[in-house]
Amino acid sequence: MQILTTDASAEAIGAILSQSPDGSPNDETVIAYESRTLHGPELNYAAVHLEALALVWAVDKFQHYLAGRTFTLRTDSAALTFVLSNRKRNSKLQRWAASLTGYRYILQHHPGKENPADALTRLVA
Repeated sequence: MQILTTDASAEAIGAILSQSPDGSPNDETVIAYESRTLHGPELNYAAVHLEALALVWAVDKFQHYLAGRTFTLRTDSAALTFVLSNRKRNSKLQRWAASLTGYRYILQHHPGKENPADALTRLVA
């Protein structure tokens, strides 16, 4: 099963695409890493919007690996997991959530201290 782990900071967003054999969730193999710095208005986004941006950006970046499969979408933002599973959200989050409707994913909260994608948002040149 594919696992997409995302994170965001005040300067960058990052993602790690990995896979684990069915029945062995602790045995992950990394497929790809990706990150980018924030630009323009993104620098002013609230934390939940940054986390949502990272998630939507990463799904788009790795769509050729994820389309047509069920995958786990991990974020360290408990607020984001709540917002995306709740029908009441602002228009920006609604648009981003709508862009994910074509994918089959399991949204999973993953504590920040266990999030390997965190390093991709901290090492900005």
